Amino acid sequence: MSAVRIAVASDERYLPGAIGTLAGLRIALATDVPMEVAFLHDGLPCQQQQRLLTALAKICGDTSVHFIRIDGGFTGFPEFYFSSKLTYARLLLPSLLDWERLIYIDTDFLLLRSLEPLYTRETGEYGISAASEYSIQKIAGDFPGAALADQVDANADYFNAGLLVLNLEKIRQNRLFDRATRILSEFPSACKFWDQSALNYAANGRYTRLEQEWNIQNHRACFDPVGAIDLLANRSINTHFVTDAKPWLSWCPYPANEMFRLLLDKVDPGWRMASYRKREVLIRRKYSMARFLPIFFLARAFLKKSMGIDGGSDLRTAKFWSTAAADMRRMRRQAANLDSLFREWSREIDSKLV
Repeated sequence: MSAVRIAVASDERYLPGAIGTLAGLRIALATDVPMEVAFLHDGLPCQQQQRLLTALAKICGDTSVHFIRIDGGFTGFPEFYFSSKLTYARLLLPSLLDWERLIYIDTDFLLLRSLEPLYTRETGEYGISAASEYSIQKIAGDFPGAALADQVDANADYFNAGLLVLNLEKIRQNRLFDRATRILSEFPSACKFWDQSALNYAANGRYTRLEQEWNIQNHRACFDPVGAIDLLANRSINTHFVTDAKPWLSWCPYPANEMFRLLLDKVDPGWRMASYRKREVLIRRKYSMARFLPIFFLARAFLKKSMGIDGGSDLRTAKFWSTAAADMRRMRRQAANLDSLFREWSREIDSKLV
């Protein structure tokens, strides 16, 4: 049986995310389906590479990993929100690999649906398939303005670049990634969402749409983390942790986050470093006081306003904790369903371990 070929990019900070993402993918695949991974990195230490290999070796199925170091090449590109620029590494895939097709995936996914059906999906003449971006439906929502106005259709559909089905042969022919790279170099200030912006400007709506369930982005405004319990239990969605609350970086009580941590506990039990444990204690304490925090921040916003100080950030924080408090109440009412979800997920993981 032919292998499902995957590409990811990660530095050491995101390594637990990469392990959880790839482990979830391996578990979701049938055990007789080989998985071949191109792992792009910027100098991941050998011991950390071995850590990834050890974790994946615990899961049934033939899995191979090719570590490919990326040294620079992104001079002049807009700065990412932390020091790594590996988000741009996906643009090098057509020149790095001689594969005809692959699936690129960000390293912050809880993968419950097998990606095997996507591997042979038709990608259209431009060689790229992707799901919509929840927060930006049209390019107009991320429009670069006058700089590219004559090249970009503001009404074209906009995709999330976290999961891409790629026909590299077609992309080499149409030079889609080359155009995205040129846009990043010539118009960095127009690329608010880094390579995702550039890829959308370059594709200009010419991509094949995937059903949203393959890439459910957990923006709180459009995704109900508590209401998704049944979808998670049925393994019918893949959750993309697009917010700052990555499951391995910051504790969060929602079901998908807990499922990701349960998976890491099984395959990479040393992932909870002291810094994470310290943050977990603090955040758990805040969630335990969630029903009182809106009152505190509303009062502080009112006090600031009376002093002529902008209290907008406090109002937004009050809204966050008001929503969180309501979610905590809903999860308490769903305690039995959550216990069942986590218990069955733990059993499923165990059934795939060597």
